[in-house]
Amino acid sequence: MLAVVLVAGGLYGLKEYHRKPLPVNRMKPDFSMEATQLAAQFRINEIDANKQYLGKVIRISGIVDAVSADRDNVFNMMIGNEQDGLVSCTMEKTFSNRGDLPETGEQVVVQGICAGMLATAELTRCIIIK
Repeated sequence: MLAVVLVAGGLYGLKEYHRKPLPVNRMKPDFSMEATQLAAQFRINEIDANKQYLGKVIRISGIVDAVSADRDNVFNMMIGNEQDGLVSCTMEKTFSNRGDLPETGEQVVVQGICAGMLATAELTRCIIIK
């Protein structure tokens, strides 16, 4: 009997260890707002903004300010503007082609997970909603 419980527990643990996170496009956003609103909240009070948004799924809308890629071909979009604030959106790896992303100046809706603030408010695992 003990052996059965140990094997079942081991199999469950192995299954959980290899479980993939839920895709962001299947997650319901905890918050929806303009990119500049999110940026302003972090700029005004980073501690309170972290308490409210860190680790949460956030859907933002705004104008694409810039698109770039790192050496591993992971794309990043800056949404908002310098005057009112920017949100840095690190895209999911499924966006591996520059042609998959909007151009600078286009309106976009993006959903991602809040990772706090570095120089700007940061969203990771981002996907384009429209």
